[in-house]
Amino acid sequence: MFQLIRCYITRYRVEGIIPESTSKLSDFLQKPENRVTWDKSFKVYNMVQKIDSLQVDFPAYPSSSNYIRGCNHACGYICSPLQENPAYSKLVMFVQTEMRGKLAPSIIEATMPSNLISFLLNVKDGVKTHKIPSGRGCHDHNGHSSFLKKK
Repeated sequence: MFQLIRCYITRYRVEGIIPESTSKLSDFLQKPENRVTWDKSFKVYNMVQKIDSLQVDFPAYPSSSNYIRGCNHACGYICSPLQENPAYSKLVMFVQTEMRGKLAPSIIEATMPSNLISFLLNVKDGVKTHKIPSGRGCHDHNGHSSFLKKK
């Protein structure tokens, strides 16, 4: 017997201007352990286990009706210098989420956009309140991090 399960993958793109250089913003975003200090949607951050897999059964955290599990498909950020002012960055975030369980897609569609806008506002505020050291790294034109090289 076969069962058809409808999957609702929702794709979002949000972008904003952040008053910080691309290299400093990129360094800021690459530290998830610090995110709890500036992202108001985070209460706790614990690295349970680093994995490279699409689906995980983790005995220490079994499925529960108290939580809704989902899957984030390819997601990420693009930080690029603002053409008009390279001291500022354009931050573009892509999210593809597939919530499972009994959560209606209309609830996700109603709440996700405001959550993504809140994330950008939290980044903007976090960059202001957290001193980002300069000179830690530099970024070449394609956005990949590299260490400063002596000339």
